[in-house]
Amino acid sequence: MCVGKGGGRLKKSRLLILDANIVLELSRTGLWESFTEKYEVFVSAIVAEESQFFEDESGRQYIDLSDLIESGLITILEAPVAEVKAFCERFGPDYFSRLDPGEAESLTILLRNPGKWRICSADAIVFKTIGNLREPDLCISLEKAFSEVGLGRPLDWQYTEAFRKKFLEAGSVDRLQGRGLTE
Repeated sequence: MCVGKGGGRLKKSRLLILDANIVLELSRTGLWESFTEKYEVFVSAIVAEESQFFEDESGRQYIDLSDLIESGLITILEAPVAEVKAFCERFGPDYFSRLDPGEAESLTILLRNPGKWRICSADAIVFKTIGNLREPDLCISLEKAFSEVGLGRPLDWQYTEAFRKKFLEAGSVDRLQGRGLTE
């Protein structure tokens, strides 16, 4: 819950787990404040560790999430190593070998309570995995997340709804063709 102008209470939108590429993009664009006013934001412990810097025309820009974490605007989530390992073992090597540790931990947390969170990513393998699991409502593109709360702006291809849909479909096709899930 957040306080709106005039002291009224505004309900934040659904809970989002952010992948590292979204953390980097929000840091690069300086949209953390606007984004966290609208969404309850969660980041896996591994993603927080992975999200150390981004590169721009000025060079390397370091990211410090500690103020956002300490103020409660970002909540850190963790999954036990055994639980992440069990999640990855559900997939063949063509999938789990392409998931980085932060993505694997985030997806493990996401699937722990289906429907509680959505994952916001810009990685094809995240969307393919969710498509392979036949859970398309558990993910959202940054473009869609922005548009849901009035922050719409032009974004690179990997942040768009079209990108999300393309790789959800690819994951679904993989499932039909016996790729991805091994169970």
